[in-house]
Amino acid sequence: AKRLWRIYREVTAPRTIARVALRYINELSVPVTPEGWGAYLTEFPKLAYAAEAQPDQFLTRLIVEDRAHPGTTWLITHALRPNDSTGQWSILMDFDVFRLGRFDDDATIWDNAEELRHVKNRLFFGSLTSKAVDLCR
Repeated sequence: AKRLWRIYREVTAPRTIARVALRYINELSVPVTPEGWGAYLTEFPKLAYAAEAQPDQFLTRLIVEDRAHPGTTWLITHALRPNDSTGQWSILMDFDVFRLGRFDDDATIWDNAEELRHVKNRLFFGSLTSKAVDLCR
């Protein structure tokens, strides 16, 4: 990434950088279980009127201003759909974390990118139950 950034900077010569962002998209295939998605995700849509039922698919998106890291925003998208060919669920987890500001030098940009990577890791692992983490090993 740093090599490509240097090339981009040389070619475009931006006057200022106003946003540093990282985006990670992960797809997990997990077995269908009687416990439902709660076996894998810590947060998911729940139907208050039908405790014995759950939707076959869902899509959620959260936009969160990170109060602990001023200027930082999280865009978190989770989607679940059945994977008909395997009989498993396919969970899509899309984390876009960014910081707005003025980033004039490469060291500041990469320091911010590293901080955002730690934020993204907290969000990713905080979204998974221990059972889901075990499937990723």
